[in-house]
Amino acid sequence: MGDHFQTIVDLDATAAEAPRLVERTDRSFGHHLPGPHWDRAVDPADVDREPSDGLTVHTGRTSFHGGHGEPEWVRCPRCTTTTRRYADEYDRIDTAWEPYGTAMDRWHTSGAADVTCPAWATSVPLPDRTWAHDHFAFAHLGLGKL
Repeated sequence: MGDHFQTIVDLDATAAEAPRLVERTDRSFGHHLPGPHWDRAVDPADVDREPSDGLTVHTGRTSFHGGHGEPEWVRCPRCTTTTRRYADEYDRIDTAWEPYGTAMDRWHTSGAADVTCPAWATSVPLPDRTWAHDHFAFAHLGLGKL
């Protein structure tokens, strides 16, 4: 038996817009527990189970991630060059991945970070990248698990 969750991220909301977009959020708790009609929003096969989590509204600069594990690859949005995390099942390519870790740190502190595309040597904003299985999203507004 397992548990899964989804995160919904507004990639277009700016830092200034995000608080206004969630004005109805209960600021005293910062999250919402499942409501009385939660069963209407889930697969009928799951109705016999009680909900275990609620919803948190995240505003401000946030790196949203897909949960467990690491993304297998990241892709340049301009030329579709793919940088792989693993050469094979067990061999991580850390040197190819280092610029992304550095850029993530910069994005957290400043809100802006670029990574140079390995194919055409031009900087591309980190949030514009496509991650395997949507593993990362960099934004100012998102809904996720408590």
